[in-house]
Amino acid sequence: MIDTQALDILARLTDAVPVDLDLGLDAVAPGGALATGAGVPLSPALWPRGEGWACLGIRVTEPPADVTALARKLAATAAERGILPVILTTLDQSGFERFGFRVERLSGASEEARATEEAELAGFWNFALILDARDLIAAG
Repeated sequence: MIDTQALDILARLTDAVPVDLDLGLDAVAPGGALATGAGVPLSPALWPRGEGWACLGIRVTEPPADVTALARKLAATAAERGILPVILTTLDQSGFERFGFRVERLSGASEEARATEEAELAGFWNFALILDARDLIAAG
């Protein structure tokens, strides 16, 4: 991970919850416009895969109780060690999306399907390691 990218995540870390723009879609008249937060970089632009960067898979199977603290720890580690953390989850919302982490969704149809998808992503991202988020939380 490029240091400035990790610092960008650290700068955005907050316990505030983003406004759900989908709730207001019914209220928008035809031809109306929604404020979309222009200028906020999209995930692929935020996480380019550079040469020499190690990728680290983080398996998230349940929403962390304190996602901000874990995101802070991952971003700080990424900046310090030059890694790219990639969140692997079957959840609709893991909580890491709002901070700009790269999140890969797994179908989770079965444990075998999840393991197969995880193996494919491990090959694509060339993960150095896949860690379980629960282990990171337990480690403090």
